[in-house]
Amino acid sequence: MAEAVFEHFGRLDVLVNNDGDVATEQMSWRDIDQEIIDRVIDVDIKGTMYMHHEFGTRMLDQGSGSIINIGSTVVDRGSPRAPQYAAGKYGVLGLTKSYANAFAPTVRVNAFAPGFMETDSTLAARIGTRGDKRS
Repeated sequence: MAEAVFEHFGRLDVLVNNDGDVATEQMSWRDIDQEIIDRVIDVDIKGTMYMHHEFGTRMLDQGSGSIINIGSTVVDRGSPRAPQYAAGKYGVLGLTKSYANAFAPTVRVNAFAPGFMETDSTLAARIGTRGDKRS
């Protein structure tokens, strides 16, 4: 992906890492299994690291750039339904701090942490099959 972007545009000024997998099919912390943990950690932490590595290196070479990671307020309040999501977003926060130090002052790295947003997938996770709200 990085190769295609730089081949087409010649540079990249802003990268927004807006990834995250909350495992919407999971209705309780009791539903956690290895596949869900791996999938969430792969997307949230490994995906963010790969994006920093590939795009950040090229931004450093071009002499400027900005990377914005989308975190979550779940790092403050936790997630009783999906603790692996909270762990993944804590990881994004740690990666943000680490790459901000590594890339400074050439490439700026920040995080933005929005709160809960109602989307089709988050609403499906909050309402069970009987229509009762879940945490």
